[in-house]
Amino acid sequence: MNGDDVQTAINTALVEKWPARKVYLTLLPKELERPAFYLYMVKESAVSAMRYVERVTAQYAVEIVEEDDEYGQMDFDALRSTMAAVKVLFPNGKVKVDDRYLNISAASGGPDDAINVVNFTLDYFRETAEAQKEYPVAGTVTTTIRTEE
Repeated sequence: MNGDDVQTAINTALVEKWPARKVYLTLLPKELERPAFYLYMVKESAVSAMRYVERVTAQYAVEIVEEDDEYGQMDFDALRSTMAAVKVLFPNGKVKVDDRYLNISAASGGPDDAINVVNFTLDYFRETAEAQKEYPVAGTVTTTIRTEE
């Protein structure tokens, strides 16, 4: 499991809830479709938990893009409504990634306390790359037991 798997799980939940909205996973284009979401990883950190296992804390952001009015401003009421729905996208605090359920929490605000961003924070354990290495198996071991009389 890696960051792409987690991002895919969040993306899937967004698309299931809002099938008509486009979800951007790379930089936003100049002429983007509205309404839309922009999903990206903010940061990921890992610390050793035990041999071959690390504890990962990952943060993803969902920027909400609503329709513009004639003055180029987003509809604040629609934005607030969508933001509230995104924050409760995972009501039991779990997201399914592959065959595992990971703890996830949501909070509003992004860079510079942006009003159109929901941050998802995940905390989980994964095997390290070292654990997945294959080591050669020992060849033949021969022992001789001598007894003294």
